[in-house]
Amino acid sequence: LASGEVTTVAGGLGAGFVDGDLSGSKFNSPKGLFVIKQGTGLVEVIVADTGNHVIRRINEASNVHWVLTIAGTPQSAGISPTTGVTCMAGAGGMRFNSPEDVFVRTTFLSLASDPSHYYDMFIADTGNHAIVGLRYAVQNALPLGTFACNGKRIAGSGVAGYAEGGGGTTPAPPVQFNSPTAVVALNYESGGQAAGPFSYTDIPYLLV
Repeated sequence: LASGEVTTVAGGLGAGFVDGDLSGSKFNSPKGLFVIKQGTGLVEVIVADTGNHVIRRINEASNVHWVLTIAGTPQSAGISPTTGVTCMAGAGGMRFNSPEDVFVRTTFLSLASDPSHYYDMFIADTGNHAIVGLRYAVQNALPLGTFACNGKRIAGSGVAGYAEGGGGTTPAPPVQFNSPTAVVALNYESGGQAAGPFSYTDIPYLLV
């Protein structure tokens, strides 16, 4: 874009839910986003699509521009469990209720033995009064849009309130929030995460 230019990257007039080519994609009241820039210009944008209750990825790869839902069940609110589950839609998968923000661990790990890009994400799940963590792995050797993802609710009971607590390697049921709208991770190290499912040892300090 030229300096001072404004353009629509994805979505358009009218709320809805459509994945695929940017020009035909649809969102419903998206609020939070995180921009990732890699190497020589590849740009990804992770979006909290609030009204559709999902987390989505806008991607530019080999001149193909597209939108892909990576977590949650489109147009259906729910709550994620505190045990690890797949991010995919449907029974037993991750669920959100009007998520409003997402923070992404911007550095990723790419191992010769496991050629994937790993991202740790932290979501302010506003309607569930909770914070959710997930690990998203793009499988480089597989077709465009192929990925693995798993996560869990890491704090918040699902009921609005105020209670502090936590610590250790398991969630603390007393912790409560009231409609959190933003989340930022503080103490993560470049490339510090290990390959494999998301776990409580991967959680940095979070400001909510």
